[in-house]
Amino acid sequence: MGGPVVARSDHRVRDALKETKTSAGRNNNRWSAAASGTEHRRGLPIVCVGVTGHRPNGLNSADLPLLRRRVRECLELIRGTAFVRSDPSDTTGHQYAAPWLFSPLAEGADRIVAEEALDLGFDLVCPLPFPVAEYERDFGTEASLRQFRTLLQRAAAVYELDGSRATQVEADRSYAAAGEMVLADSDVLIAVWDGMAAKGSGGTELVVQAAISAGTPVIWIEAGTPHTTHLVVGDATGAWTRGGLDHLSAAMNQGSVPD
Repeated sequence: MGGPVVARSDHRVRDALKETKTSAGRNNNRWSAAASGTEHRRGLPIVCVGVTGHRPNGLNSADLPLLRRRVRECLELIRGTAFVRSDPSDTTGHQYAAPWLFSPLAEGADRIVAEEALDLGFDLVCPLPFPVAEYERDFGTEASLRQFRTLLQRAAAVYELDGSRATQVEADRSYAAAGEMVLADSDVLIAVWDGMAAKGSGGTELVVQAAISAGTPVIWIEAGTPHTTHLVVGDATGAWTRGGLDHLSAAMNQGSVPD
């Protein structure tokens, strides 16, 4: 990885990735971008995908191989939509920028989606709720820690928020802040969700509701088998419109699901 870009806490992810020099902020939030991370993308339109979803204890009823197939199908559809959005009239073979996937790499859905996205050629961007060493305390096994570090090494960029665990309230806010960063830069959100209410700050349902209120299309993959997928778009009132994934391109361009 190249030298870090230190960004103010109010910077959006895309703004921080556009920085060409290190710039100081008022806190310890910091970016680390891969040496080849942004040069080839400049001037090209980029589709950004966020992920939210349950940790392993929320995937007890999942068929993990089937869930991975559902995730991959959704990512393939997004990738095709990304190229159409870039320039549908271009027949010259121009190389479009790879879509970005924003994932904090929590255990469970975050990592499943990240692994499938990397395999499909997405660039991985990781907003983390704490500095890496502190965040690693979340992962209780060597296998989980190894998986996290492997994915982090493959990321195009990593953003370390200066979250705190001083109190449970502060810890909850730190996780929620990472989720907010994911959503702020997403053109579409993939949610691996059981449809139930959130159990704490930053939970999957709260991120989904925030996306719906912002008009960001949500691809909802049900956390339990058979992992049915839905395209959900909402408005500022929180009202939902649900449709099929064949309407994804229209939803990403217009913010609505056709009847």
